[in-house]
Amino acid sequence: MREADRITGYMKRMTATAMAVLMLLTIMVMPLQAASGAGSKNTAAQVTQETVYIAASGNGSKYHSDPKCSRMKKTVSMTREEAEAEGYEPCKKCYR
Repeated sequence: MREADRITGYMKRMTATAMAVLMLLTIMVMPLQAASGAGSKNTAAQVTQETVYIAASGNGSKYHSDPKCSRMKKTVSMTREEAEAEGYEPCKKCYR
């Protein structure tokens, strides 16, 4: 019986240690994810706040990160979210 008690105590300590390690890893990884934008809602918010440019003529179907791309003379700026909502797609030159 003594051996069983010793093993049980050892297992309880190991479980407590494993839980502590898991909690520490979680605490360490979460700030790293937040800083890199991985797995957070901030990434989506950053994309929606990106300013993009479309041709002022209204004839284009692409949005651009560079207002001088494709020799555009006059541009209209808007957020990426707005451009996509209006049916514009990313320019292949600007978004490789």
